[in-house]
Amino acid sequence: MSFLRLLGSELERFLARRLARGLVLTVLALGALVGVLVFINSHPDTWNSGFNATFLLSEGDITDWSEQRPTRSAFLSGEASPIRESVYPGLDGIVGGIGMTVALLFGGIVGASFLGAEYRYGTIEQVLLWEPRRHRLLAAKYVVSFVGSALITMFAIACFSAALWPAAVWRGTTAGIDGRFWLDLASIVGRTGVVAGLFGIIAATVALVTKHTTAAILGMLGYNIAAQIVIWTWFQSFLKWDPLQNAAAFVTEGDAGKLVKVRGWHESVSSHTYLSAGALLAAYAAVFAAIGFVVFRRRDVT
Repeated sequence: MSFLRLLGSELERFLARRLARGLVLTVLALGALVGVLVFINSHPDTWNSGFNATFLLSEGDITDWSEQRPTRSAFLSGEASPIRESVYPGLDGIVGGIGMTVALLFGGIVGASFLGAEYRYGTIEQVLLWEPRRHRLLAAKYVVSFVGSALITMFAIACFSAALWPAAVWRGTTAGIDGRFWLDLASIVGRTGVVAGLFGIIAATVALVTKHTTAAILGMLGYNIAAQIVIWTWFQSFLKWDPLQNAAAFVTEGDAGKLVKVRGWHESVSSHTYLSAGALLAAYAAVFAAIGFVVFRRRDVT
């Protein structure tokens, strides 16, 4: 069997799963709920323009996106005492704020369940009967995990953005929206999808190694909760390598930070740009995938 046919077969298996359809329906329902709540609670008046569409990408009111969109140079020049190493937050609006969390959640669920279910229901042995080359089979599953996680996450972010648009049109303002705004919105949605896909590969590997979907999901969520506490308390030097921080930087086009000691206190300063952060996150996913290939080829699947 050719790899493309194998890939198509795995994609059909993914689309046939109830989890994929359930996530799509859940996203639509949550998007509608958020849109209604924001619409109801937007109250334009003399002192308040209501919900500004630029809030999707920036915390501040921007009347001309092409000229005033957040940039690192503008971020530094706007400070009273510019510090060259200040951590630039990037496009820190609503989409950027929820992007990493949504990517972690959806990527973890989709990736972990796609491989974890194979062991739970014992279907992995049946698949190996007609495709015994394990490296090809796992490669196809990783590709589908990446694509599935990315598409569902991008769909979720697009739904949230679309759900908030009526509040800007009828209960706020769309001032400042231009072609560059839509380009930035599309790029941040795309980068969120990439991050979700990489998290999907990592979660799929954990599910493969442990043979449990729950272990992968709880592991990623547990790291999300405990990582910052542990890093700031005991492993300050690891902050710039933290996959969650690098994921957030890549999504928002911001900087990944590192901790330095100033007058006895640890302060966060800029470590590297969002492109380096994305490359580092991809390297983490590649390491996990390599571990998955080694384990899958050498271990009994039963």
